[in-house]
Amino acid sequence: MQMNTAARLLGFLMLVCLLPSCQRKATPPAPPPPTPDQEVWPCYEPELRKDPTLKGMVLVTFDIEASGQVTRAKIKSSELSNPDVELCLLSVVNKWKLANPSGAVIHDAKFPFHFKPPTRKAK
Repeated sequence: MQMNTAARLLGFLMLVCLLPSCQRKATPPAPPPPTPDQEVWPCYEPELRKDPTLKGMVLVTFDIEASGQVTRAKIKSSELSNPDVELCLLSVVNKWKLANPSGAVIHDAKFPFHFKPPTRKAK
């Protein structure tokens, strides 16, 4: 008789845990952060449509605060000579938050962006 009660209790608990309220919802993994290329492509692509030969390197300098927040981004040099791309690029870089394990302010960090049209596959 005791076994029968235990079996019924076990069956009941199994049934209850099949209900949606008992199920653990797996948290989907966070998407990876965008790469610099993915973040700046929207700056470059519209201008590339206007000028399919647009290419070159843009060197951006910036500070990194103790929190990792990028500040004071500016164009150090540019082969693009395209103010629309450059202003957009500065806007993107100023939104970055980078790892800064030292916790010290870093001045005049440099990052080169190399822009070139995508290669077209031969048919």
